[in-house]
Amino acid sequence: MFRVLCFGIVALVIFPQEPVPSPHQKLIQAIVDNETKTASQLVTTLDVVELNKDDRIHGTPLMAAARAGQDDLVKQLLERGARVDQKAAGGRTALHESAGHGRLSTSSILLQAGANPNAFSEEKTKTGQTLYGLSPLASSIHSGNPEVVNLLIMAGADPFQHSSHHGSCLFRITDDPAQPNRKAAMIQITKRLLELGCDPNEVVGPRTPLINAVWRTDPLAVEVYLEACPGLDVNLVPDGDGLTALHSAVVLPSGHRDHLERVTKIVRLLLKHGADPKKESKNGESALTARKPPEIQQMLQEAIREQRVTK
Repeated sequence: MFRVLCFGIVALVIFPQEPVPSPHQKLIQAIVDNETKTASQLVTTLDVVELNKDDRIHGTPLMAAARAGQDDLVKQLLERGARVDQKAAGGRTALHESAGHGRLSTSSILLQAGANPNAFSEEKTKTGQTLYGLSPLASSIHSGNPEVVNLLIMAGADPFQHSSHHGSCLFRITDDPAQPNRKAAMIQITKRLLELGCDPNEVVGPRTPLINAVWRTDPLAVEVYLEACPGLDVNLVPDGDGLTALHSAVVLPSGHRDHLERVTKIVRLLLKHGADPKKESKNGESALTARKPPEIQQMLQEAIREQRVTK
């Protein structure tokens, strides 16, 4: 008997049993696995508290369903008492999730249920300060779906709202790595924001949206912004660091070949759209006088010669 008991204890230590998932965890997993029939059955077994519980990974069940675009389940969760603007870790709501993943019909359902199109995500710093992040509209720009962007605007989303560290919605255009298959959509979204009165030359700190794309070393984002903004001042010198977009580009680190190729593409795009190599920044230097690779120096010299011929 003693031997059996000891063996059992050792077995439990060496091979501990996995904890049995709670009904809430089962529901989240069913949503993530797209097992909508199982998820629908589990919803009926949970009370309002469990339906609004945040698992710290996928958020609330409503957020998980909104992210996956499971419209019928979203409706069921709302009917059962899921709060439409319940915030999870990081302050995101279900509308952030549906909009951020380009879910048009899901976003429409949430808005009809009273979701706030201007709810900011938020986070606390170590000192207790609240930093406000993205709105659902800013999140929708990441999805590259112009229809979702327009839906939120029609619902009252404010494109002029600023966050603590992201700038306005125009900055969102150049915040994420651009994807070739989304180029036309991103140009369309940018033009829609400009129609509403957003300033293509908006300055936040030392950057404009264009300079933001340059610092991210993203030639496609630079190209999108240049093509979408006819009123853009490509030679703008912002406050702070006070570098033009071209000056910012030529001083980027370009040690790796791939990095140098991206910087070269950006410089070529900026020159094509009228960037002036001799335009001085706040420190009195220009793109022409800054230290840079020989290839880029040659491009600038050629651009200056072409400008002289044109004049």
